[in-house]
Amino acid sequence: MVLAERRPPERKRLARRWELRGLMRCSCGWKMTTHTAISKGNGAAYHYYVCKRRQERRQECDCTQRSVRAVEVERAVWGLVSDLLVDPERIRSGMERLIEQERATHVGDSEREAEAWARKIAEWHRRRCAYQDQQAAGLMTLEELGARLKELESARTSAERELVALKDRRRRVEELEEDRDALLESLAGMLPEALDDLTGEERCRIYQMLRLEVMPVPQGRYEVSGALCTFAAPSG
Repeated sequence: MVLAERRPPERKRLARRWELRGLMRCSCGWKMTTHTAISKGNGAAYHYYVCKRRQERRQECDCTQRSVRAVEVERAVWGLVSDLLVDPERIRSGMERLIEQERATHVGDSEREAEAWARKIAEWHRRRCAYQDQQAAGLMTLEELGARLKELESARTSAERELVALKDRRRRVEELEEDRDALLESLAGMLPEALDDLTGEERCRIYQMLRLEVMPVPQGRYEVSGALCTFAAPSG
């Protein structure tokens, strides 16, 4: 089959609901992106997930992962995940595991540490103003002021990085807890038939909440990881 163009107009590509957009990872480690090819013969559209590294570097890339037919991998992943979604306890325990893993990335009282870093940043700001006042009063030279301000700036920058990291970890835990509760509430008691009626966009949102990641593996299978642990899904 001859494909007329590698990259159709953006409007046409986005018309499709890519269930695994942003969730596919190539076996080489790079993210996989979406690609639609149009047949020159009949104008039919063919949808794929392709390695972004291979797409960008072309012949210079040593990645051997072939493009993955979107309809095949999406069918395989949904077949696996939908069977697990009817078990609320499985969802709860999986999300709790992710929450504990996120909390385990930091040992200590993050709330208290955040307050301590905030106090230090405020203190360094006060000292900066004091140094500037001393220089204005002739109590230190410009060179001395510059050296002390440089020390303060370095310490302040490091403290702000730590504060942002603490807040990010706390935010990720809160988001996981919110997604856990939303999943349990929305999927509780839902029949398998109702699950199959979900749109591609709704499935994608569920995958995101489960922190799903899909990777092609040998023999035409896919490794699915996230809140539901790691499974090998057969090809579609």
